[in-house]
Amino acid sequence: MRTSVDTLPPAPLVTWRRLARWLGLAAALVVFRTLLFVVHGTIAFDADQAVVGLMAKHIAEGRAFPVYQYALPYVLMVTSWLVVPFFWVFGPTVTALKLPLLLINTGVGVTLVWAIVRVGVRPGVAVVLSLPMLLAAPVTSAGLMDALGMTVEPLAFVLALWFTRRSPIVFGVIASIGFHVREFAAYGVAAVLALDLASGDGVKRAGLRHWALVALACLGCKAVVDAAARFASPAGPDTWFLAEAEGNLSTLSGAFCFAPAQAWRNVIGLGSSYLGLIWGAQPSAIADGQVHTHARQGLAGLWPLFGGLLALLAGRLLWQWRAVWAMRATAGGQLGMFLLLVGAQAMLVYAISRCGPLSLLTVRYALLGVFLPTGLGLLVWLVEPRRSLRQALVVALLVVAAVNARAHAEMWREYWRAPLYSNRAQLAEALERQGIRYARSDYWTAYYVNFLTQERVVIGAETFSRIAIYERTIEQHPDEVVQVATEPCGTAPAIVPGYYVCPARPR
Repeated sequence: MRTSVDTLPPAPLVTWRRLARWLGLAAALVVFRTLLFVVHGTIAFDADQAVVGLMAKHIAEGRAFPVYQYALPYVLMVTSWLVVPFFWVFGPTVTALKLPLLLINTGVGVTLVWAIVRVGVRPGVAVVLSLPMLLAAPVTSAGLMDALGMTVEPLAFVLALWFTRRSPIVFGVIASIGFHVREFAAYGVAAVLALDLASGDGVKRAGLRHWALVALACLGCKAVVDAAARFASPAGPDTWFLAEAEGNLSTLSGAFCFAPAQAWRNVIGLGSSYLGLIWGAQPSAIADGQVHTHARQGLAGLWPLFGGLLALLAGRLLWQWRAVWAMRATAGGQLGMFLLLVGAQAMLVYAISRCGPLSLLTVRYALLGVFLPTGLGLLVWLVEPRRSLRQALVVALLVVAAVNARAHAEMWREYWRAPLYSNRAQLAEALERQGIRYARSDYWTAYYVNFLTQERVVIGAETFSRIAIYERTIEQHPDEVVQVATEPCGTAPAIVPGYYVCPARPR
């Protein structure tokens, strides 16, 4: 169907030993920015991630067979199944939960560099062009290390779609699974389809047959997932399939919100600050991304310079649109356009589909945006005739990467000297010390403590119950249940800062 050559070209000649060194450097950079979130797992951890960990624990113990998230039947839980072997070896801890995410991040970074090298770019340049992902900003790194089952995983699915785009059945299966994990995988499908149409392959008979097979593979995979869901544990151990799953499309339609005035403000906000925040050029407290740290990221005045350069380079590509269009069927041109389209879709859809402002608290919706500067940079490297502009791009990427590296180093130094310990983690230890086994509390406290204590303490969630067996267990021990509250209930002191143990509330 496609005629472009997608193999490592003979010139420039790259030895495997030299390539391995550069790929090793890429892996080391990713490990540098992610390892802290593994060693000190609670630096960025919450109840949603705890539920993913509890799902993996139940699978590892043979107590449940989840397909979708507990009580949220629209996120396919591939991650929980990947975590199971790590729990068997290391036990159900936050570190073991986060370790597979480090490996996925590293795999994505190395694969991205490898993909760029395959289209004829020198390994050193490929590493520099990939720096927005390899040395992502701390708030973005925290997002990519969140154990939600839908953060770094879409990046892996998107790259898998690029490499399998010529195999319709494999491509369709990956697209379907990726979409069930999180619908962001659709950006990769749309980008490949756009490239096919631009090259003319998509409208030929072979192209139509190719996409028909993709559609059939997607539908077949969806049928398998739906069938598996009928035997799943929708709300934890000892629960059974009760109703039809909502699915991504119904959930997506319910979550989509288009308010023209707000959408316009958000698009402007992308350029004024938000892109700078997720790429690490705009100054910000890292804690704004729900990370327990006093460190900061970014550098005053850097975003106007870096953003302005990217805008200039984008304008140059538009000015040279004939040269860009001529590369639409080449491997390098297609990869650059693919990464650029995926990143642009992620950012624009995030901006226009919200009725509220852009926020670092929802950065997970924009994580594919790390591919945008890499795609733009690759096209500039292949098309731009002015060496000075290519050199400016390299310098800018290196400067932003250095700023991000400094922020990560500050976090490492902070946790090396005096690790921060969240009050919920302190609460889990305090409840076990005092022999409290059954309690009720808010959602964000309940599942956090349930996972950290490995279910030795069972806390039922008052606001959003996702694991049914906890409620049944608490009902069986009514005389032992206490209330874990964030407000005092009499003269009793706080068990840990911000938390009080009170008599159970009547239900």
